[in-house]
Amino acid sequence: MDEDRLKDLARRLDAVAGQNERRIEQEKRIAAVRRERAFELYAICSNLVRNVNALADRGRLELSPPQYSADSFIDTGPNLFQINISGRIVDIAFESTDELTSTESFLTPYTIGGAIRWFNQKSLESLGIRERLLFLCAGRDDFVWTYFDEKTHRQGRFDEEYLMDLLEDLLQ
Repeated sequence: MDEDRLKDLARRLDAVAGQNERRIEQEKRIAAVRRERAFELYAICSNLVRNVNALADRGRLELSPPQYSADSFIDTGPNLFQINISGRIVDIAFESTDELTSTESFLTPYTIGGAIRWFNQKSLESLGIRERLLFLCAGRDDFVWTYFDEKTHRQGRFDEEYLMDLLEDLLQ
């Protein structure tokens, strides 16, 4: 056998093994980010619900599920959080992308995609269910929850302030 060919084959085999190891490490990192950021999204909802309920005398916000941890994240299917204010609903549904990141529905690479929907009886009778897309976008140094309005192309960070805007809209 040709010694040079054997060395070249061994070098290429090592390169493939290195690529596989890097891919596996990246998959583990993205899986951890997805779990952590899903918990962060729940914490945004939970903090706002807790803070509002602490100040309200009679009205109560209800968050479902009532408890959530990073290990509660379903990587292979849909996840749902819901805030209920006496029949006024905010649904936050999201799931992992098939690939580690995607740009299929949003130009910025994201690893989780979904939607925020909110409605009340009045909106169901006139406007219908309102919706914004929701993405966990890869930034330079971190991942950020971002909402996107397909109609106006307005986008921004999904945080407690934005969630409060939606809840205030439901109470009008």
